[in-house]
Amino acid sequence: MVTLIMNNIGEELTRDQKKLCYNRIPFENQHVVTLAIGHTCILIDHWLHNLAIINHRIFIFHRILVGLNIYNDNDWSIFSRVLAKNIILLLYNSLATVSITETIKSPSFDEYEQLYEKYPQTLTCPCKKILIDYEHILDIHYELHQVCTSTFITNAWFIYLAHPDQNNKISYRDFRWLGSSTFQALNSLCQLVHQTILDSRQQFLYNQYISITVTSRNLFEFQLRTFVQQLKSSITNNFVFSLDLVRNSTHTNGLYSALDTNYRLFLVVSNTFIESGPIMYPKNCPCEVSPTCSGPLAIYNFSDSTPVFVVPGMHRACYIIEALLQSTLECFYNHACLQRLQSYILSEVPIGITPLNAALKSSYSINSTIKQLLDQLMIEEWTWSSHYEQYYNHCRPVDCKYSYKSTNSVIYIVTASIGLLGGLVTVLKVMIPLLVQLQQELNFKRSHQNPSSDMQWRRDITK
Repeated sequence: MVTLIMNNIGEELTRDQKKLCYNRIPFENQHVVTLAIGHTCILIDHWLHNLAIINHRIFIFHRILVGLNIYNDNDWSIFSRVLAKNIILLLYNSLATVSITETIKSPSFDEYEQLYEKYPQTLTCPCKKILIDYEHILDIHYELHQVCTSTFITNAWFIYLAHPDQNNKISYRDFRWLGSSTFQALNSLCQLVHQTILDSRQQFLYNQYISITVTSRNLFEFQLRTFVQQLKSSITNNFVFSLDLVRNSTHTNGLYSALDTNYRLFLVVSNTFIESGPIMYPKNCPCEVSPTCSGPLAIYNFSDSTPVFVVPGMHRACYIIEALLQSTLECFYNHACLQRLQSYILSEVPIGITPLNAALKSSYSINSTIKQLLDQLMIEEWTWSSHYEQYYNHCRPVDCKYSYKSTNSVIYIVTASIGLLGGLVTVLKVMIPLLVQLQQELNFKRSHQNPSSDMQWRRDITK
């Protein structure tokens, strides 16, 4: 408790006057009493003492906060510190970036292209139609080897090569015996390849492209390129597998060739039964051992069956298909070779033959075997084209959203800074009175729990 005794002009009373003042002022009641002798006694009760303690603690708390400040009081005034803090807040708000999201309703294709050029990383456009037929967005074209469109696979050529009876004087090893069947087989392979590609391509185009959101142009074309390559590889593998399956089945079943290329039939002397024996090809290769046994295809002399002209690149084998797969078309690129071959053909049907064009750009050489051509489906060129705009129109995005980074606007910076400072002031205005009131209550309870100390202090003053 703090007791202040003074007269009416503010001067301190003597010791006797203080005693008189305490005799006239009850401790529990009045705070100010005017004496009859003309003096005034002023008593400040214990709550004023507590207020002094609170003020002291607030002063200490303030010094702690000041101690946490990065500025030195000797260098900066309070105004300077506040100004510096405001500048820091302004700089932070002005340099900080925020993410802004925009939405465009039903953008056109041109609008989408412009948006993607500006915001390729954040642009997303959900598709209204997520399944799109490939036939609407993709075209696939191919071109086969030139032999598949040449005269050599036409009926006119087949008839031209068909030998007359000649009293059966032509050898079974002769080109004039096997030539027509060989080129008919080549025609069948061209047709089979063409039909296989058509069917596989059409089946593929009936499939659907799945797109939940609009795919970027680069990714769209990359995906289609991959799909087309997979399609080509799949068609090739399936075709080669099927062809090998037919070849193996033919050999396994031991089928006889009607052209006497794998087995010969012999009439026994008694003419009562027929025997057969395998044809022996060069290097002692019988057809019963391997269907790929082969030899050169030539023109033979009628009289002694000696070869007079070996057709370059052409082979005979146990089966026509095996002979064709091992053969090349090199003679049919050469005009001189073709003319010499025609000189041995006795045909009643004239024909104009144009050699294959060796100067034509090709994926194969003139020495490539038919097997090598079939391993690539005889395809010279495989092209495809995508239609990205049609894809976008089928997708029909309802909206497009994109986001970008930007600095805060001037209005936001000022508002945020004022708001932050105002918020701190508001917090202090609310917290400080609560802290003061709490401290008052604690001190008041402490003084009532130990009143003897106050009375002892009172007696000490009156002595």
